[in-house]
Amino acid sequence: MENTSGNIEFLTISEFKSLANEPSMKLKKNPKNGKFFVVGASGKTYKAQGDLDINAEIAFLVEDGDYMEACMINIKDSNTVAEF
Repeated sequence: MENTSGNIEFLTISEFKSLANEPSMKLKKNPKNGKFFVVGASGKTYKAQGDLDINAEIAFLVEDGDYMEACMINIKDSNTVAEF
């Protein structure tokens, strides 16, 4: 299967905050649908993985350098036993 989605980057939270010019960010949960989202100090909102596990490793997925469309995700799930 061919990857036609472009360039994908995984950034740490610190790297993303620096590049997006956000001194701080908050992970919030929508009380109506239970989904997570991220709010930066600037008031900008960013997507988050719907079933984000805050106890697992987290990063921002950025496609084609578009930081406004970035999504906070788990880069490996908490059930991972081994990586190869």
